[in-house]
Amino acid sequence: MMTGQLENMIAETRQTRLEPKAFFVAWRGVLTLAFTGFPVELVELKQRLDTLPLRRENQGSKWPKMTLGALGDDSKVLTADQLSSLSTLCSQMSTNLNLLAHDFTVTRVSFVLFSCRSLERILLCHEIPLRDDAGLPGTLEVSADQIQAVDQVMAELDDKSGYLVEVAKPGNRAAHYQGDHSEATLVAFMGNNPDVKMILDQFREAVDFLLPGYYTWFRDDALHCTVRCV
Repeated sequence: MMTGQLENMIAETRQTRLEPKAFFVAWRGVLTLAFTGFPVELVELKQRLDTLPLRRENQGSKWPKMTLGALGDDSKVLTADQLSSLSTLCSQMSTNLNLLAHDFTVTRVSFVLFSCRSLERILLCHEIPLRDDAGLPGTLEVSADQIQAVDQVMAELDDKSGYLVEVAKPGNRAAHYQGDHSEATLVAFMGNNPDVKMILDQFREAVDFLLPGYYTWFRDDALHCTVRCV
């Protein structure tokens, strides 16, 4: 009953897309691609999901992003200068995201039972197509609240000294994402698009040139935006 109700809620959601905003250094030095905000179609889906007896939503899925990679281990700690250089690089490389404004389409949501948080090892994946109302919407609708939520997260980086404390804390290294951990989640996979892969490759190469040996990158076929844990 629960599975059918969950699947129906997803299937009733209209196809949409995510708009890329910027490459971003998140807490613990995790590298992400942040989106402008969840579009109205996914916000409404998340609201419907909240009516079900699911686990409490994780903070990480309350703003849309794609986690690209993490520091290799706890011995890799970014200094203030490295964080500044990496943040500058993220800003510079984010200009390329204009080329991908229409490439992060969400035409299906996947129910995934995974055995590691990066989704590089999956036990079960059930894809649920979204409602096709003559294709994707012509205009992307992202509410001011959604835009503000992402802006607030990214604005934390403006406090360089305070943010460095969060970046330097142990945890959320590669083993956190690639080590054994089983859970169920709803995601939109979006790393296999050739145009997306090209821009991501350029970003990863630039980061590796700046900080050789620091980052572990997750496989393209595992890259996703989390809608919600279930």
